[in-house]
Amino acid sequence: MTRLHVFHSNDYAQNFSEYVHILDDTYNDNPIQVFHTVAATVNPTGSGTVEGSGKYYEGEEVSLIATPAEGYNFINWTEKDSVVSDEPEYSFIAESTRTLKANFQLANSVHNYKDNNKLMVFPNPGSSHIMVSVTDFSSCKNPFLVIYNIYGQKQMSIPIKNEQTRINISALPAGTYNIPVY
Repeated sequence: MTRLHVFHSNDYAQNFSEYVHILDDTYNDNPIQVFHTVAATVNPTGSGTVEGSGKYYEGEEVSLIATPAEGYNFINWTEKDSVVSDEPEYSFIAESTRTLKANFQLANSVHNYKDNNKLMVFPNPGSSHIMVSVTDFSSCKNPFLVIYNIYGQKQMSIPIKNEQTRINISALPAGTYNIPVY
């Protein structure tokens, strides 16, 4: 018996659906088995873990479980920037190749958000360190963060070199600060 495995991708060869055919005198172009790849990632990196990624038979139930790392809370599952579930356990039937993202944020935090640059600063208020997260780093050219006191005096200017940057603010006196994005 000869088997033909055909792999098909809808996401630029990141994940595949696999169609298994038996090549004999009864071959009719219909696969005898279909497997779909389900990939799950964590956002931001290191904020939690996910379980359940893998290959599934078509029609099989898939259960993905997102578990936050210490100091983080689960927010939602997204697929192609659309929210598909607000629950840490997300179940569905495998009908196609899918790539999902488990999104987390720091626990007990409030963040400032500037829509056009997609910058988040948390925790707010900060005590010794703040984490700056640029959610669309590719749209910012040489981003840097400037911290001003309430009198408009520059306190710090820090280049943002990657999607998440931890900044030590322990030298700043307690107070209210403005953090515009440039």
